[in-house]
Amino acid sequence: MSFIFSVRCPDPPDYRGTLAAVGLDDVLPEPNEEHPDGGPWPVGVLHFYRPELSARGVEVSYEDSRFAARINTLASPDDYDLAMRFVEVIARQTRNPISPEDGKPFPWRELRQRYPAGWVRATNEHGAGAIRGMLAEGQHDVLQLWGPYRPFCIGPRLMGELDAAGPADEFLDRLTARMLAVQNVGEEYFFANVMTVKPKKGKEFTCTAFGPGVRYLLPYVDRIAVVAANRGELIEIPAAALADILTTPWEWLDEAQTLVEPVPEAEWAAVRRRARKHAVGVDRRGGGG
Repeated sequence: MSFIFSVRCPDPPDYRGTLAAVGLDDVLPEPNEEHPDGGPWPVGVLHFYRPELSARGVEVSYEDSRFAARINTLASPDDYDLAMRFVEVIARQTRNPISPEDGKPFPWRELRQRYPAGWVRATNEHGAGAIRGMLAEGQHDVLQLWGPYRPFCIGPRLMGELDAAGPADEFLDRLTARMLAVQNVGEEYFFANVMTVKPKKGKEFTCTAFGPGVRYLLPYVDRIAVVAANRGELIEIPAAALADILTTPWEWLDEAQTLVEPVPEAEWAAVRRRARKHAVGVDRRGGGG
């Protein structure tokens, strides 16, 4: 459900010159991705986004003498604009036409006329409908759409929440706003790491640690490991049991990720007592707690 624009480009364009020609001063490389300091555009795939504006970011590639920008499903209008700016720059520089994945090549000046704001919205409406269909058919309990900082999780509960929040013809706007909110959670929240655990016996699962005194953005995982204050046992509980053990406020960020206010040290023993009632695994590392 993505869409690609490409331009024939025999020689790799200049990396810094291309970014400057895009004409935006807030375009950033995806975190944790290696980008060149300058020189020619590298062969392969790179990702770019605009802080506070990008829901999915843009995938830019240079391979086999073609420069391409891929727009992912339910990208924000600003993501679409960024992708178009990239291919417009290369088309102007090379004097080659833009090739869309759904038609014949055309001059770069016609890009915005052929693919206006109405096309962007219709494309995203189609993407939202496809996701709704997959969830309704039970193909997935939760779908993850990756963004610049973290995934966005959507499932039946969130779909129902967004449906009930306003008119049907504004559903896409509410969905896009929620996607942007997930990418722009404040730095006061700690985005907990996801660990993949492969036990000697049993099924592989994902897990994240949860401790006192921290304002968390808890990711989508199978289990939560409730830690001890002094390196004692880790109590593993199903992620769905989180609400039953908390003593502090929390809220859904999307279908499966949560924002949790810090649990004071004085209340942590009570949290661990509640966690033991839901324990699916205990890792004893010595000590108390």
